[in-house]
Amino acid sequence: MSSRRRTVRYISTEYTPGEAARATGVSVELQRDWKRRGYLASRDDGKHSRYTFEDLSHMLALKSFSDAGIGLRVAATPLGSDGFRNAETAASMAMLPMLGFANYAVGTTDPRHRIGRYVIVDSAGVCRTDSLDEYERERGTLQPGGPVTIVFDTKKAAEAILAKLDRPHLVVETTDLDE
Repeated sequence: MSSRRRTVRYISTEYTPGEAARATGVSVELQRDWKRRGYLASRDDGKHSRYTFEDLSHMLALKSFSDAGIGLRVAATPLGSDGFRNAETAASMAMLPMLGFANYAVGTTDPRHRIGRYVIVDSAGVCRTDSLDEYERERGTLQPGGPVTIVFDTKKAAEAILAKLDRPHLVVETTDLDE
């Protein structure tokens, strides 16, 4: 008697710089500059740059934090236990939740898995939280008050990118094998 085994393979879609620009608002020229300066991963096939949804998430987050006046890099001065107050750190913290929300949209992530919907930059640094109420409660007990520079909603950001893409960000292939 034979049994069947199912294998599942997840394949990340790769996007051109033009597709990335349309989805994130980061121009091809700025992508090149950020890649040259080390803010974007260098993924290419020898001739052409390619970006995954994770890269697009990083781009949109970097742009959002930069547009809010947070420098891409600042002196490496720790500000509390939450890290550094710069766009690179904040964008890195936003990537995982954005990827999680995008994967949830295609049914590959459990919606109960909490990874922090909001990335917040304030006078004490960068933090990630599931709720703004939770942030306010913790902020009142852990840190002195200070201005919040930006609240970045990773779920809405992921949805905005997905809405502008012509192709799914992830292809799921299943294969049934007889054993």
